[in-house]
Amino acid sequence: ALNFPRLLYPVEGDFAIELDMASREEIEEGQQQRLEELRSDQLDRTKSLPGVGGLLILDDDKNAMRLGAHVQQPGEIFSNSRIRGQHKIFGRGRIPSGKVTLRLERQGNCFRALARSENGYWMLCGEGEADLAWRVRVGLCAEIPEDFYYLARKGETRFSALRLYRPRKKLDHQLEKEIRMLEELRQAIE
Repeated sequence: ALNFPRLLYPVEGDFAIELDMASREEIEEGQQQRLEELRSDQLDRTKSLPGVGGLLILDDDKNAMRLGAHVQQPGEIFSNSRIRGQHKIFGRGRIPSGKVTLRLERQGNCFRALARSENGYWMLCGEGEADLAWRVRVGLCAEIPEDFYYLARKGETRFSALRLYRPRKKLDHQLEKEIRMLEELRQAIE
């Protein structure tokens, strides 16, 4: 089930969405502080652990795509999907240092997942095709790193920017169909 916290926005047609989030170093520092508390028997499970997460494209509970950072290890990038209820990992990578920017792109039924470190080049984390609805919900999701869930029951995930891009010159596929239909109707009436 997709049971992690999320904040989503409805989007139709082609788009790209980007998310700026914590660096590998920030996540490692928070985890190291927690381990030191554990070793000194002063673990406070009510304190927030630096959270992690990423981007999410959600059609419904059986069809979704996700691009995340730091979930299993600091600096790790992964992309996965659930299409018709079947889970698939379609990309993994690592960001060596600096703030992380994630990007998911949709063109028709083609999807690309990309990531980069601060001021770095885009790295392809996975791509594939999926027959998702024309209107989906996109946005961010948050998680607690798997290895550190026993150290805290709550995370505090912070994102510094979320950007949504839409094509400006090119009309969406559905809009093109509607224009053709209206033109055919106009010609039939004349």
